[in-house]
Amino acid sequence: MSLFAMSVYGGVLIIVTALLRAAFAEKLPQKTFLALWAVALGRLLLPFRLPSPVSVYNARPLAKVYAPALGGGGAEGGAA
Repeated sequence: MSLFAMSVYGGVLIIVTALLRAAFAEKLPQKTFLALWAVALGRLLLPFRLPSPVSVYNARPLAKVYAPALGGGGAEGGAA
């Protein structure tokens, strides 16, 4: 993944954090938002990805793998 793409993902994380804070400012503890900002800061400061089987970036390929098993079809799977 390029540095530009990782910066874009960091920017998206910042936007999501700001939206969550606007929506849940009085419902969630302040420490929750501090943790989210720390994750966003870490994402921007550490320009590399740690491999993990559990990741938001892996969600789409997993959806393709499990779609046929879950009854989702399309051209890639489904009933034969």
